[in-house]
Amino acid sequence: MKKLFAPLLLALGVLFVAGCSSNMQIITAGLRAELLRLQRLPGGDVQVTWKVSNPNVVPYVITRANLKISLEGKAVGELTEPRRFAVPAQNLAEQTSVLSAASVTDAALLEQALSRGSASYDLNATIWILMLEDKEEKFRADASGTVVTGAP
Repeated sequence: MKKLFAPLLLALGVLFVAGCSSNMQIITAGLRAELLRLQRLPGGDVQVTWKVSNPNVVPYVITRANLKISLEGKAVGELTEPRRFAVPAQNLAEQTSVLSAASVTDAALLEQALSRGSASYDLNATIWILMLEDKEEKFRADASGTVVTGAP
C-alpha cells in the first residue's frame, strides 16, 4: 500500500494542475484576423477593411480589437476598434476602421504602399472576446499575406 501512495499522489497532483490550466487556446482555436483592403478616403484618412474568421461551431462577440500593421516589412501604424461586433459560428465578420500612422516616416511608407495597388503585410492583432456576462478574455491573432491597396 505504501508503494502505491507516492505514484497515486503524483497522479492526483498532475490532474489537479491540468484542471487549473486556461482553456482559452481551445476556445479561440482557429480564429483568424486578416487584412482585406487599405484605401485612401477623400478626406485623407486611410481606411482598413479587415475580417475575423471563425471556423468553430460557437459564435463569438468581439468587444474590442487593436491591430498593428506592417507593410513590406515596415511598421506603418495601428488601429483600435472599440465597437463590439459578432462573429457568427462557422462564418466571418468584416470591419472597417481608420488607420493611424505613428510618424511622418510611417505615413510616407503607407503612401508608397497605397500607390502600388498591393502590398505584403504582417498583422499583429490583440482581440478581446466576451466570455460570460462582462468577463473578457484577450488573445493574439497574427497573420501575414498580401493586401489590396489604393483609392476607393
